[in-house]
Amino acid sequence: MKKLNAIFIFYLCILTPAFAQNYSTCDQWGSWQTSGYTIYNNIWGSGAGSQCLWAYSPSNWGVTANHPTSGGIKSYPNVDYDVNYSVGSMPNITASFNVSRPSSGSYNSAFDIWYNNYGYEVMLWMNWAGAMGPISYNYGCNGYPSSACPVATNVNIGGHTWNLYEGTNGSATVYSFLRTSNTNAATVNITQISQWLASNGYFSSSTNIHEIQFGFEITSSSNGNFTVNSYALNIGNGGGGGGSYIRLQNRNTGIYLDGLGQTSNGADAYQWAGSASYNQQWEVISSGSYVKLRNRASGLYLDGMGRTSNGSNVGQWSNSSSYNQQWAQEQSGAYMRYRNRATGLYLDGMGRTNNGTTVGQWSGSSHPNQQWLVSSAASNARMTSEPEARLTADSQVYPNPVHQGDDINLTFDHEVKQVHLEVLDARGNIMMKTDEQHVQQFSLQQNLKSGLYLLNVTVDDVCIVKKIIIE
Repeated sequence: MKKLNAIFIFYLCILTPAFAQNYSTCDQWGSWQTSGYTIYNNIWGSGAGSQCLWAYSPSNWGVTANHPTSGGIKSYPNVDYDVNYSVGSMPNITASFNVSRPSSGSYNSAFDIWYNNYGYEVMLWMNWAGAMGPISYNYGCNGYPSSACPVATNVNIGGHTWNLYEGTNGSATVYSFLRTSNTNAATVNITQISQWLASNGYFSSSTNIHEIQFGFEITSSSNGNFTVNSYALNIGNGGGGGGSYIRLQNRNTGIYLDGLGQTSNGADAYQWAGSASYNQQWEVISSGSYVKLRNRASGLYLDGMGRTSNGSNVGQWSNSSSYNQQWAQEQSGAYMRYRNRATGLYLDGMGRTNNGTTVGQWSGSSHPNQQWLVSSAASNARMTSEPEARLTADSQVYPNPVHQGDDINLTFDHEVKQVHLEVLDARGNIMMKTDEQHVQQFSLQQNLKSGLYLLNVTVDDVCIVKKIIIE
């Protein structure tokens, strides 16, 4: 029996009829508040055209924008969440996103973060296209967007590498971090970026962060579709970037990085199937442009142990300043890779799928053994997408696309009473469905054409929607 090999993107429920949005507007200042978030249409630029916004939730929304090719920003549709922390003692705040954007036009996908009651503005450009450039005091530098001159280049912080620009919006200082390469899906550590600015004198550690926005800054677009496929804002327990915990699930093995309660220096690090154990929870501690990972149960740090041979084990060690305990975070689509500063090797699941197997190190490759799905383990982490029934690790396999006739197997992290499955085409037409009350497996029909489909899974009245591509 085949198991569906696919990675799925989660959305909040699509209710009958399919694709009935919870909110839509074409108003210039249209907005929708839900679950503490506000989604704004926000059209304000001179000479702007039309723009219509739709939203299922803060984690799944988008706009169709038709703005002329004249200069200047026309709009910034965004999702907004208010916070209130001092930068020096703010909790670990990360944000993850996945977007789709048009192939033409001038725009960027960016975070807009505000401090000191709009006294400072920090923008994080994740991708951009067309005739756009950051706000800057200095221009004339060839090779940079709109010839703006960066004040710092190749800054490695918050999980990415950036060029930094400084300017003013007329009332506040603006710091723009432009990623050195475009990405449509990533996780960003906002705490690390905020504290880097403070430690490098751009503002003080007593500066207050109060608003986090993410959306699309649009200069021109010919009926372009901008879509947020997923978005999650995670707020940890506090303490200067520490005190919040994450879990690391290996993309290939499907099991989690685990300290197994081993408290002796030099003890190996392991893998184990999903549980709520502190053994699988790791505190992320900033160490310059690197991070250190401290196990919540053992109190020890993930340590490369200076082992430079492919296949060598990864260990745990009490706190020290050794490079063995420092790891560079590298984005790999929706996953992270961790490269040890001392060994230069990557944290690797080695394809070992048995509970209690060790974790190794390996030189750089594109193999999923080196890719880790990061999720929050903090009790007060705030996620914008929280379906009650989630696929377990056994269902998080790859790759996507899938093939005609493959069997789809779904397992869940708690007992469920009813499961219904539907396959919809890109227009929302139901192509096939199950009538069973508790089906967790069915075969794709041979007569489905190749293309993009949505798998609509209703579990105990909670709906989960996933994209699949059928070949």
